[in-house]
Amino acid sequence: MKVLGQMSPRAIQPPVMKTMNRLSLLTLIMEHGPISRSGLAKLSRLSKPTVSAQVESLIRKRLVSETGAGESGRRGGKKPTHLEFNAAYGCLAVGEIDPLEIRLAVTDLKGSIIAQAQFRTEAQLGAASVTGRLKQGLGKLLKQSGRREQLCLIAIAAPGRVDVRRGVILEAGNIFNWENVPIADPLGSVFKTPVLVDNVVNLAALAEMEFGAAQGVEDFVLVRHDTGIGCGVVLGGKLHRGSNWAAGEIAHFILDLNQAGKDWTPRGYLELQVGADRLCERMQRVQAFRKTLPRFPDGGCELAALFRAWEHGHAASRKIVTELVLHLGVTIAHVAATYDPSLIVLQGEIFPPLLEKIEQVVKRAVPWLPRLAASKLGKDAALQGAVVAARAQAHEEIAKALDEGATHPRRAGGSESESDELSRAESAVRL
Repeated sequence: MKVLGQMSPRAIQPPVMKTMNRLSLLTLIMEHGPISRSGLAKLSRLSKPTVSAQVESLIRKRLVSETGAGESGRRGGKKPTHLEFNAAYGCLAVGEIDPLEIRLAVTDLKGSIIAQAQFRTEAQLGAASVTGRLKQGLGKLLKQSGRREQLCLIAIAAPGRVDVRRGVILEAGNIFNWENVPIADPLGSVFKTPVLVDNVVNLAALAEMEFGAAQGVEDFVLVRHDTGIGCGVVLGGKLHRGSNWAAGEIAHFILDLNQAGKDWTPRGYLELQVGADRLCERMQRVQAFRKTLPRFPDGGCELAALFRAWEHGHAASRKIVTELVLHLGVTIAHVAATYDPSLIVLQGEIFPPLLEKIEQVVKRAVPWLPRLAASKLGKDAALQGAVVAARAQAHEEIAKALDEGATHPRRAGGSESESDELSRAESAVRL
């Protein structure tokens, strides 16, 4: 729990102190619930009467619910009533725009899934068509869930460079060929709720921090491979996005200096070498694969077939895999030299069978080999990360609303200093 820093409690006006107490107690209930009032008093170091008064306020606002009696103490006596955050107070809608599919989910405020849907992206129809399908899909899913009126926030994992402040895809150069595509405004105008938009790899990195290989790690890089390739960079426990929202755009690495003068299109040199669609194109040009590969309507293929052939010593597959390992190994070595993370998480179906060989290449390139770990989160990692981001943002919105008991000074004609003080109190607790 984040504390207020150097502010003296005596300098805080009583209404502001009450708001701070409610925020603190709500945070503790979220983190430790189910928990008794006496347990809250011990954790918060607030008096029992203060805890009881603020808990009753949270119950009236339906943010907290009583969940029944807990265990009696060693001396027996009345069993304490436990308190829990009311995850049904609102709902979140999350989505991922993938080259092949749009995946959507509605969750409660703890992230438990209420309803899910997925449908084809059909990116070839253009940005307006894709955003239209996104709006339509969200509307149907919210109606199906029966939670439309409880919607607190929407979070979307989007391809390419994303201006997170404006919710705009600045550039998505692989199969989308998008520039300056707004996502937040069109969704916000329809659903009348805040909309958070971030790059798909950044959100997948949040999922790794919360559920995956990077739990408890302050400095790590996620390398994610699919149709594209990119990095999510976490430094000091926070996402690093860069001044052009381009931190981790490794698709533009040029690893062959003889090719440095060429125009590598918006996709970049590296992505044109190792992107899943490019690997499939190479496989489909090889006669041995043509007979065995299933046909996909989008022109894709089963990359697992490449690794099966490689394991059986097929010459063409050995060439493809050898070049792939070199490109990925050198790329990861560059990432290690640039950011010096303690961990590099590798996400994508190509990494588990190649992890050992990639590690050998990295080890030869840099003497301070970071720990490499293959992700176990699967294809829904970015959607899971969108839930993590949505929960954090929704909790901030809830925190802002908790000044109801003390009229906001600026709205009530209070002084500037009082308003600033309340604002600082509201942001003092990280939900």
